[in-house]
Amino acid sequence: MNKYRLFIISVFTFCHAAALADDATKAQWRIVESIELQRGADGIRWRATFLDENFPEKRTANIVGNVGVPENFNQRRLKIEVFDEASGALLRREEFPAPTETIQDDPCSITELTKLDVEAGYLTLDFQYQFACGAGAGTDFSYKISVTKNKSQMIEFNISSASREIVSEITIDYKKGRMTSRYGRTEEGLGKPLFKKISIGAYPLNSDALSQCPAPLRGAIPNCGQWGL
Repeated sequence: MNKYRLFIISVFTFCHAAALADDATKAQWRIVESIELQRGADGIRWRATFLDENFPEKRTANIVGNVGVPENFNQRRLKIEVFDEASGALLRREEFPAPTETIQDDPCSITELTKLDVEAGYLTLDFQYQFACGAGAGTDFSYKISVTKNKSQMIEFNISSASREIVSEITIDYKKGRMTSRYGRTEEGLGKPLFKKISIGAYPLNSDALSQCPAPLRGAIPNCGQWGL
């Protein structure tokens, strides 16, 4: 066998293996929702895709809490892809793990994706955490993300919580350097806003961005270390 033919066979084998690996990766994940911004601010377009692992064995018929949601322990993630608008070339790709829909050995906790959208050029992403047993309680998490050619940054974060007795809300505006908090009893509604100056600036997304509360809050979602206040 001559060297040229051996080279062609080697290239074919490599490409075939790469294609199979790519197919396997695609088969492992299913698209839950996807949105795209066609014209970015700096000659780019970007796409955000929310993915769920595609392993049927991680879904069961067992119902979590009292809201009728079946168990789903599949891993989830947010994928952000940035493309050159003129050529269509992929410039960068980032992936961020997200909370699973339900938690193994936890019969009450549910985390639902409630929004994936583009608003005023920003990526917006909302989750709702529910403690779905007894009287129940809910906490909503909202992210506003700036996607540019070189980086993705959180510019605003909101957390609001409601239970049978208490309602509360915190908004962190990283561009304005301000945190606003409001609290109250459920029957009375939210009280007057309290303001706190912060000096963090835009908050870079990292591998913990969707599982840990961003500074100056502390701890893991949904508790956030009692909101760090």
